Amino acid sequence: MTTDNLPAQFPNDPTSLEAIDRFRSLMLNYRSAVQVVRTKIHYLDQEYQIQNGHTLVDS
Repeated sequence: MTTDNLPAQFPNDPTSLEAIDRFRSLMLNYRSAVQVVRTKIHYLDQEYQIQNGHTLVDS
């Protein structure tokens, strides 16, 4: 990994650090929400397969 695209000095003021922390938190929440949706789809597809003999979602 190169550092060519990184700023010469990372922001060190409280406002920037707080914004970075909020963004990181939002991304972690987003990843968690996506995982919940994927799991729900998986379980619903399993239930559909039990009832109909085939799945709707391709693996």
